[in-house]
Amino acid sequence: MRHLLFLPLFLLFTNSKACVCLPVNFADKYAHSDFVARATIVKNYENKGAESFYKSDIAISEVYKGEKTTSIFIEGSSDGIKRTSCDLFFPEKTELIIYANKRSPGVYIFNSCSGYLILKGKYASEKRELDMLGVLKNQGISFTTKIWFSERFDFEEELRRTNHFRGIHLDKEYALYEITFSSDVKIKSIAIISGFGKEMDERLVAILKKSEWNSMIPSSDSPLDTRSKVPDNSKYLVGFYFYPSEQAHPSFVSEYDL
Repeated sequence: MRHLLFLPLFLLFTNSKACVCLPVNFADKYAHSDFVARATIVKNYENKGAESFYKSDIAISEVYKGEKTTSIFIEGSSDGIKRTSCDLFFPEKTELIIYANKRSPGVYIFNSCSGYLILKGKYASEKRELDMLGVLKNQGISFTTKIWFSERFDFEEELRRTNHFRGIHLDKEYALYEITFSSDVKIKSIAIISGFGKEMDERLVAILKKSEWNSMIPSSDSPLDTRSKVPDNSKYLVGFYFYPSEQAHPSFVSEYDL
């Protein structure tokens, strides 16, 4: 279950300058990013002075969200030396999926907690993520929200409670849904962006409809600035994932993109 702690863009610093990224799933990082693209690092530039980020020129294969750009800013050190455990460095020719936030018009920056994915071409999860990005782009799902929604409902427990979501066969690996909220954080509607199929979608939508949600907006005072009101028609993404059976373990549907 995704509780209030799932705020991946917050870095938790200690006196030793260490940081911890809290868990993030695909739907969350896409909804909260201003810019999403598949790109290759072409050239890295030195950090300017004491700045904690450096500039990299990129060659974009595909933009899924945001304005096309020729460079990106990365929190870290261009010399590859890790001055904190949060520092990032990508050698030139590294291909990755970038999830970044807007620093100013046309200028994007990302950090170790933004949800980037290095593409090595050998993991099924890479193909799944690229497929999901393609679906969102083709469906015109490009909204960005700075509101964090978390359900007050244990989806995993509900999925385990019946036999409808275990020991089954599905032809797809994932399903994506778009939730629209009223101003009091109640679900107004649920749209199927890319589903598993009529019967399974009806069951999952039924679970979503009875769920209750919290909303939070990041603030400088507290990472958990909980709100009881949000702008009417605020949107959010939810994903469910199908995992086939392995040896003695039956297949199952989960909200976690493992």
